[in-house]
Amino acid sequence: MAENGDTHDNYQRSNSFKDSDKYVRTRSGTYVRRDSDSYSRKDSSMPEFRSALKSRLQKSKDELPQGLMREVLETYKPNLLTRRRRLIEDFVRDLMLNNDHIHVMEQQMRDAIKMGLKKENHENASVKCFPTYVKELPNGKEQGKFLSLDLGGTNFRVIFMELTKDKEFMMDSKIYAIPHSVMIGPGVELFDHIADCLAMFVLDRKIQDETLPLGFTFSFPLQQEGLNKATLVKWTKGFNCAGVEGEDVVGLLQEALERRGDVKIEVC
Repeated sequence: MAENGDTHDNYQRSNSFKDSDKYVRTRSGTYVRRDSDSYSRKDSSMPEFRSALKSRLQKSKDELPQGLMREVLETYKPNLLTRRRRLIEDFVRDLMLNNDHIHVMEQQMRDAIKMGLKKENHENASVKCFPTYVKELPNGKEQGKFLSLDLGGTNFRVIFMELTKDKEFMMDSKIYAIPHSVMIGPGVELFDHIADCLAMFVLDRKIQDETLPLGFTFSFPLQQEGLNKATLVKWTKGFNCAGVEGEDVVGLLQEALERRGDVKIEVC
């Protein structure tokens, strides 16, 4: 991947790319906008548990005796290595799974799915299993510009994608937060907030005059009746917006977008 300060790379873009120098080609071949969350996210950052482990090891080293006794201990490498290994094993013990644990988890998941698939137990199942209306997979010939929205928690991600005839894949994304007051307030406020963020995203990229199809991922139990029609069965994950359960969430989002009237987005 090109460095942040570099505005060019060795790959030619097609004419469909607006402001092509704002995009960088990743190792996977995807073109990502430099100021998008997808590009700025650092995949190589150290996980917090590694940082905490490093701090504990340093604290253990600092607690060693000073002076001559410290020199003696530091020269006794086998003992120090054994102690360090023991600290690491103690720290990660709760993260280790053996085959028995995995087998139990697998069986519990299978039982939950089987319960969700049975009509008589479906209402009380923890894993709801509903029919899907996705009948085909991508074939590699798709072209055009698309939006996608992934809502499943306290944040949601908006993504803009362009697939060209040359099989170039351009992607731009941004993450938006959902305030707790919106998570538990009226449903209309939730969908108005989502519509506002979608509009800001589209207006910022100057694509508001284009009619864009939106793929909507709504990660809650839904009774799906078609590709663009799904009724919310029950709120989970801390959400409790009034007036949404039993309603078509695709329709609610489309209505919120139409109330704004300044963007051309079709939820599909």
